[in-house]
Amino acid sequence: MSSRFSKLAKKAFVGQITATAFVTPRILLASTGPFLKVFDVLSGKTVAVFEIFQHVRVHGIHPEAISDDPTLRSVRVALSGGKEGKVVNLSFQYHNKTGALETCDHTVESSFPVFVDWVKDVYWIPPAEPATRSARLALAFAHNFVQVWSLETFQLLDQVQCEEHCILYSARFFKGADGVTYLASGTVFNQILLWDMSKRNEKTEGVVGKRLIGHEGVIFNIRVSADGRRLATASDDRTIRVWETEVDRTSSHVALHGHSARIWDCKLIANMVVSIAEDSSCRVWNIDTEECIACWEGHGGKNVWAVDTDPLGNFVATGGGDSGIRLWNLASLALNKIDSDQHLTPVPLSEEPDSTETVKTFGLLSFSESVISTSTGRFLASDRKLELREIFVDEAFERYAVLTTSECGRLVVAGNIAGELVAFSPHAAFQPTKWLAHSGKVIQVFIRSTNQADVWHLFSGDEKVEELLMSTVTLCPEAGPCLIDRIATIILPVHFWTMDIAFSREHRLLIVGSRSGAVAIFETPLFDPAEGLVTEPACLEAKLITRRVHGKDSVSSIALDLRSSVKLDHELVFGTVGRDGKYCRFSVKRKDGIWVMEQLYRSKITKGWLEHLRFQDDMTIICGFYDKRFFAYNETKKYEMFSVACGGGRRRWDFRMEDALLNRATFGFLRGEQLRLLFRETDAVKRFSEPKLQDNHTGHETRVVRFLHLGDQESVTSLLVTSGEDAVLRFAEFDPRRKDQNFRSILSIKKHTSVVRGIAFTRNQANATLMFTAGAREELRCWRLEADGLSDVRCLDMAVAPSVSPVAESRVMDIGACSLDSFGTQFKGLHAVLAACSDAYLRLWVYDEPQCTFRLVGQSKAHGRCVLKARVFLLTDGLSVPVVAAVSAGTDGRIMTWDLGSALAAHDRAIPPPGAESVTELRSPVHVSKVHQSGINALDVAFGSALIEDGRRAILIATGGDDNAISATRISFRKQDEAAADAGLQVANITQGAALSPHSSGVTGIRVLPNGSLMTTSVDQRLNVVELAETEAGIYSFACVASHYVDVADISDMDTIASE
Repeated sequence: MSSRFSKLAKKAFVGQITATAFVTPRILLASTGPFLKVFDVLSGKTVAVFEIFQHVRVHGIHPEAISDDPTLRSVRVALSGGKEGKVVNLSFQYHNKTGALETCDHTVESSFPVFVDWVKDVYWIPPAEPATRSARLALAFAHNFVQVWSLETFQLLDQVQCEEHCILYSARFFKGADGVTYLASGTVFNQILLWDMSKRNEKTEGVVGKRLIGHEGVIFNIRVSADGRRLATASDDRTIRVWETEVDRTSSHVALHGHSARIWDCKLIANMVVSIAEDSSCRVWNIDTEECIACWEGHGGKNVWAVDTDPLGNFVATGGGDSGIRLWNLASLALNKIDSDQHLTPVPLSEEPDSTETVKTFGLLSFSESVISTSTGRFLASDRKLELREIFVDEAFERYAVLTTSECGRLVVAGNIAGELVAFSPHAAFQPTKWLAHSGKVIQVFIRSTNQADVWHLFSGDEKVEELLMSTVTLCPEAGPCLIDRIATIILPVHFWTMDIAFSREHRLLIVGSRSGAVAIFETPLFDPAEGLVTEPACLEAKLITRRVHGKDSVSSIALDLRSSVKLDHELVFGTVGRDGKYCRFSVKRKDGIWVMEQLYRSKITKGWLEHLRFQDDMTIICGFYDKRFFAYNETKKYEMFSVACGGGRRRWDFRMEDALLNRATFGFLRGEQLRLLFRETDAVKRFSEPKLQDNHTGHETRVVRFLHLGDQESVTSLLVTSGEDAVLRFAEFDPRRKDQNFRSILSIKKHTSVVRGIAFTRNQANATLMFTAGAREELRCWRLEADGLSDVRCLDMAVAPSVSPVAESRVMDIGACSLDSFGTQFKGLHAVLAACSDAYLRLWVYDEPQCTFRLVGQSKAHGRCVLKARVFLLTDGLSVPVVAAVSAGTDGRIMTWDLGSALAAHDRAIPPPGAESVTELRSPVHVSKVHQSGINALDVAFGSALIEDGRRAILIATGGDDNAISATRISFRKQDEAAADAGLQVANITQGAALSPHSSGVTGIRVLPNGSLMTTSVDQRLNVVELAETEAGIYSFACVASHYVDVADISDMDTIASE
C-alpha cells in the first residue's frame, strides 16, 4: 500500500499565471504553480511543460537574452520562486518548412541552495567578452540586499546591503544610460530607491543615489525602458508613474490614472506603458498625452498577474488568476488614431473629370456598403471595392434629400423638399414606394426596428409643422411596393426641433430629444402589424416634458439602455448625449398614474460635441467631435477607443460598429461634397492564430469539485465539474494522458444567483445522468447531462426547488443524491436529494424526473446548528429489501446516520405537496456520534459488498474537521431477519477512531479509497494517505503512509476517481 502512494504523479494543474516572458517573437514562457510552460504564440500551441520546483511557485522568469531571431536554438533562463532559484537551459527544435516550434528540451544547469530571503529580481551580469556567456548572476532580496553568485562554481561571490534598511515589495535591476548597473527598490514606504551596488559608504553599504517620491501606496512592480532612461512603477494607489532614471537630475514624473483597483505590473515599450491590475483589465497608455489608448478585458475573476510584450512590440501576453493566457494585438493600436488621409477611402461618383455630380447625403448599410444620394437625383449603392450601382432615380431629390437607413441595411427612406418620402431597397428586394407625407420640407427621418423582420417603425417631420408622423413600413411578400400605415401624429411642444428619438415597444413609450436641450415623452398606441391596419391615427401629446437636460444645447442622441445589468422592473432606462459634451442616464416610470423621470447618472465627457450614444455588449459607447476630430469613447472603461482627423463636426456623417471593442467598424463623412470612408478591421493586423493561448478555468474561489465518468467503460477520460463563488458551473475534460498539465474546457453555465456549494450526480436504470447543484439563497437545481463522449456535453436545466426556509438568507451547504429506481416499482423515475442547510435543517427532497418537479418529503432539526455535509445512498448488496440511508454532519461536530425509508414510503406523487410548515419530521437518527470538537468540513461514506460481514451490511464514515482531526466510524447493521419488519435500520456494532492532528490546519477533503484507506487534504496544502487498522480494543488506528505537498492554496474540496 505505501509503495503505491509514495510517489504521486501530477497529471494536471490549473492555477493562476504568475509570470510571462517572451524569448523571441514566437516563443513565450509562462509559469503556473511549480511549472514552466513553453508556447509557440504564432501557432497557438503548448510545446512543453517542465516542473521546476517541488514546493513553491515560479514567480520570476528571467531569460539571459531576448532575441528577434526566429530560429533561436537555445537560451538560458533563471527561474525564481519564494526563496529558491534555478538556472535551466532550453533548447528548441523547429519544423523545417513552416518554422513552427516543434519541441523544447530543458536541462538544469544549476540549483541554488535555499536562500535566506525572498527573491525579488534576478539579473544576468554581462560578461567581459561580448561573445561569451554570462558567468555571474545577481539577485535582489526582500530586505533590500543583493547577492552575486558564480554560475561556474555555484558559490556566493559578493553581498551588499543597501544603506536604507527596509522591506521591499518589488525590485528591478537595470543598466542606466550612463552604463552603470542600478537596483530600483520599491519600499514599503511608497518610495523607489535607485542605488549603485558598486558604491559603498563607510559601513560598506550600498549608497542610494536617487529617491523617487510620489506614490501613495506600496510599489508592486518596477519596469525599465530598453534604453534605461525611463522607469515605470505599478502601485497599490491605483496609478502607474513614469520617472526619469538619471540620478543627478531632479525631474517631475507622469502619473497615469484609470484602473479601478490595485495595479500589479506594467511594461514600458517606446512611448507607451502596458499595465495589468486587480480589476482584471490590461490597459495601454500614451506617456506623452497621459491618455489610456486601449483597455483589454478577457480574463475571468479579479486579477491579471503577468504581462510581457514581444521583442518586436507587436503584441502583449497577459496571464490571469483564472489560469488563462491571452494575446493582445499591440500593432492594431495604430488603427486607433488616424491623422492622415492615406487611411481614408474616397468614393468617386464618376471617372469623367468634368462631371459635376456631387454627393448630397449618404448612409451606411453595413460595414462594407453605403447608399449615396447625388445632385442629379440618383441613389447609388457602393461596396468595399467602390463599385457603384444605381438603385433609384427621382428628379424630385436633386436639390435636397434627407436620408436614413435601417440597422439591418435592408430599408432606405429618403425625404425631399416637397414633403415627399420614398422607401426603397438597396438590393431591389421590393419596388420603391413614394408618397406625400408632409406639407413642407422633410428635415427628420428615423427608422426603428420592430419584433418582426419585415416591419419597421418610421418617424418623420417637416420644417413647417411641429409634429412627427409615426408610421409602419411593411414589406409585401410578392416583392411589390411596401405598405405604409400611419399610426399616430405626435404633437411636439412649442419650439421643439427634434434631434433624435428612442422608441420602446415593450413600454409603448416614445422619447424625443430637441435642439433646445429638452426631452419629451409620449405614450403610443399598441399596434401589431399582424392585426391589420390602423384606420384612425391617434394624435399624441407629451405626457412628460423635461427642459434643459443638456442646458441650452441640443440633445443629439437618445438610446434605450436594455442591458441586463441595469434593467429595472417596470422602469425604462435610457441615456442621452448632447452638444454640451455631457452623457446622462435616466429612468422613467409611472407613479400614481403620472410619468416620472429620474436622473441616474451625469458625466462630462468632452469639451466638444457628443453626437451619438450606443449601448452594446454591456458597455456604453459615445461618439462625438472635438478639436477637428471624430472620436469613439468607451464610457464604461473610460478611454478613447478610436479617433479620426476629419475636420470637425460635419453636416453628414455615419458610423457602424460590430462590437463594443470596435474590432470591426466603418466611419464615413462628407468633405468637399465627396464621401470618404474609413474601414477599421483589427484582424487585418493580427499576427497570431488564436487570442487565447491557454483557456481560462476560473478566477474566483472554487468551493466544490466533482469527477464524473461519462464515457464507456474503456474510456480513460473523465468529466470534471467545478463551481464556487462566481456561481458558474464549469465542465472540463480530464485526460491523464495529456502532457500539458491542463484540462480541456467544455462548457460553462451560470444559472445560480450566488455561490454554489454542493454538486451531486445520480443515474437511473436507463443510465441517464442527472446533476443536482445547490448553494446560497437556498437554490437547489436539477440538470440533465447528455453527452456524445466528452466532445459534446449538453447540460439541460430541468427544475428548481421551491424556497421553504423561514430564514431569508438560508444556504444549502451540501447535497447528496441517489436514484430510487431500485427502491420499488412505485419509485421509478424518482431521486432522493438530501440537503444540508444553514438554518439547522436537514431536508429530504424527492425529484420526480418525468414531471420535472421537486417535493419536500421530510426534514429534521436534530443537529440544532448549521448542517454542513449530507450524503444519501441506497443499500442493496446482500439485502432482499433495499434501504435508503443517509449520513449528515454539522458545526456541532456530530455525525448522524439516518434511515429514510419511512419518509420516502409515505411519498405519493399523485397527492399535491404539502406546505413547508406541514412537512413530515424525519425519524430520529439511528446513530449519533460526536467525532469532532467543531465543524465537520469533509465527509465521505463507503458502502457495498466489501463491507458486509456475517451477512450484516455496514457503512464506513470518514470525516475531517476544523479541529485538524480526521475520524473513521464503521457501523454494522442488524440483518433484516434479526429485526422487526418495520424497524428499519438497527445498529449492531460500531467501530470508531480518530487521528487528532494529521494536518496542521482544518481538513477540507476526505475520501475512502477502494481498498479501505483514507485520502485527506487540508488548508495546509498536504495530501495524506492514511491506512486504517482495527485494534484489539475495537477502535481504529491510523497510519499515514504517504504525504505530498499540493500546489493548490486554501484547499476547499477534493474528489477522487478510479483509474487503472
